[in-house]
Amino acid sequence: IGWLVIMMNVMNWLDGIPGLASGISTIAQFSLFVLSLQQFHLVDQSALITLSSVLAASTLAFLIFDFHPPKILMGDTGSMFLGFMLGVLSILSGGKLATALLIMGFPVFDAIWVTIRRVLRGTSPLKGDHSHFHHRLLKVGLSERKALIFNYLLCAAFAAIALTIHTPLGKFAALIGLLVTMGLVGIGIMVKRK
Repeated sequence: IGWLVIMMNVMNWLDGIPGLASGISTIAQFSLFVLSLQQFHLVDQSALITLSSVLAASTLAFLIFDFHPPKILMGDTGSMFLGFMLGVLSILSGGKLATALLIMGFPVFDAIWVTIRRVLRGTSPLKGDHSHFHHRLLKVGLSERKALIFNYLLCAAFAAIALTIHTPLGKFAALIGLLVTMGLVGIGIMVKRK
């Protein structure tokens, strides 16, 4: 239950820029599709292959209209549904939680970072603000299109790692290494700014 709530909220918080939630969801669902194909000789994962490919195709088609400048918006219901489905499919696929967590590594790290900052400031962790990573990219001068592409590349890099490392322990080690690196970069930026 906790995993599903985390994935739903992470995907919902990604919806701060039109096209971000649908693009990240496309990458994540496509990665689960490829991973299921890789492991098909071990376990029949026909249902997961079908669901992840349908969701990846749907979100890719939606992204065409959601990319900057957006013609339609997903809203909370759409982003939470995508987070829920990503969480459910990673559970149903034989416990690919490590893979899903690695694919969604940067958005999850961003959600944890923002929640901690809100608590340290004395505000509710559920009260929205513009302190997410994608908002910070806009504040430093990137256009929405460049911020989207940058986030897509980050997620694709995490997905590539998830697809090339085949042991859960290796995936968790890669995730921790990447998160520590990002944390050190974040601390370095804060120190330099002060």
